[in-house]
Amino acid sequence: MTALPDTLLSLLGEQTRRLNTFSSLLEQETLALQQADIEAMSRLNPDKLQHAEQLQWLARELRQLLAPLAGQDDVTLQRDWLHQQLSAHHPALLQQWEAAAQACRVQNERNGQMIEQQLRFNQQALHTLLPTPDPLYGIDGRMGDDSNNARRDYGKA
Repeated sequence: MTALPDTLLSLLGEQTRRLNTFSSLLEQETLALQQADIEAMSRLNPDKLQHAEQLQWLARELRQLLAPLAGQDDVTLQRDWLHQQLSAHHPALLQQWEAAAQACRVQNERNGQMIEQQLRFNQQALHTLLPTPDPLYGIDGRMGDDSNNARRDYGKA
């Protein structure tokens, strides 16, 4: 087994730092969701989107570096190869990298569940508060109150 290139280690270190920052943003989002602080969530969104884009860019760069090193284009095989190499040569980096990714995954899922729950609540509240639309036909079999057909008897123009 060969040592990993410095560019790969640097990229993994940067990705770990970005994941930790993203985790912090997700924690702030959790607090904002718990407090129903829409303004705080609005302030967090641009930073969250920017960090997500940066993490996607870092992931693409990582895949490009791994393809020739691992000898595979398959992402799963690259991940397995990287895990094996990091376990052997850089176990501390592997642990930090995996912990940061896991923290983001758990927090993002929790926030998603909180948002889904709030959306369901809002939808139920709207359904309760808004009047139901008039039926297409009334009890007497005539069309409802739409401006073109309002109370027109059948057979008459």
